[in-house]
Amino acid sequence: MSEAIRGERMGDVRDVVVIGGGVAGLVAARECARVGLSVTVLEAGSVLGGALASHEVAGLTLDSGAESFAVRRNAVAEFIEGLGLADRVVQPNPAGAWLYLPSERPGGAAVSAPMPRAGVLGIPGSPLAEDVRRVIGWSGALRAWLDRLMPVLTIGREHSLGELVRKRMGRRVLERLVEPVTAGVYTSSADDLEVDVVAPGLNAALTVTGSLSGAVLSLRSAAPAGSAVSGLRGGMAGLVTALRADLDRFEVEVFTEAAVTRIRPTPAEPWQVTIAPQPEAAEESGPPEHLKRSKRPKRPKRPKRPKRP
Repeated sequence: MSEAIRGERMGDVRDVVVIGGGVAGLVAARECARVGLSVTVLEAGSVLGGALASHEVAGLTLDSGAESFAVRRNAVAEFIEGLGLADRVVQPNPAGAWLYLPSERPGGAAVSAPMPRAGVLGIPGSPLAEDVRRVIGWSGALRAWLDRLMPVLTIGREHSLGELVRKRMGRRVLERLVEPVTAGVYTSSADDLEVDVVAPGLNAALTVTGSLSGAVLSLRSAAPAGSAVSGLRGGMAGLVTALRADLDRFEVEVFTEAAVTRIRPTPAEPWQVTIAPQPEAAEESGPPEHLKRSKRPKRPKRPKRPKRP
C-alpha cells in the first residue's frame, strides 16, 4: 500500500504506485491492474512513453525511439496482439535497412550505406564482405577479422553485448554497425544489453565455433525464415496509445508532470510517495492541482484501403 502527496497535500491510498510512465512503467501498471490492484502511475514529464515516441521530419511522422520489435521469441508480438494491435503489425521493406552515419573525419561527408545482410544485431558474419567494408572501411574490417584468431574464454561468458563486440571485433563494428541496430530495436546502448537476452545462443555458439563471426553465421543458418523484426503501421509510438487506453479500461490513474522526490515508509502500513510541488507561477494563476491528469492520446487514423478496380 502507498499514498502520494504533493508538498503537504495528501492523496488517495493505492495498492501500487508506479513511478515512471515509460513503456516499462505502463506495462507494470497494466499487469498489476489486471489482477485487481488499484494503481496510480506518476510520470515526471509532460507525456507518456519515455523513449518510445514520435517526431515530425519533413512532414512525415517518424519514430524517434525504437522503430521495430524483435520477433524471435514472440513475447512482444503476443503482447501487441493482447492490446488489439495485431492488424497493425507490418513487416520491414524487403529492400533492407540503410545506415546513415557521420563521417569519422572532421569535416567529412556523412556515410549512407545498406546494412550488411549476413549479421545478427549488426554483428557481421563475414567481416571482409564488401557491404561490411563499405561501412567500417578496410581497417575496421581487418580488425573485426582478427576475431577469427583470438582465443575464446572457456570459463564464464560475456554478459554485455557491447563489451563482447568491442573485445572481439573492435570499436568500429560496435559504433557503426551494432549501436544503430540496438538503438533502433531496443532504444538502448549495446553496453546495457544482456547477450543471452537479446541474442540467445550467441555465447554458446561462440564457444563451439571459436569466433564471434562464426557464432553469427551459426545462428543465421539455424534461424527460421523471415525477418527478425516487425513494426506497427503508424509507428511504434502507437503502442503507448494502446497501453494508455487499456489502463483507462482498468481504471488506472495516470498523472504527468508529477516528479517523485522521495519514497519512505510510514509507521502505518502505507509507504509515502512525495511529489515535487507545482511551480509558483502555476499556483498564482489559480488553485494548485493535486496532480495533473494526463490526457488520453488520440488514436491515429488508419489509412483507407484502396478500392479494388
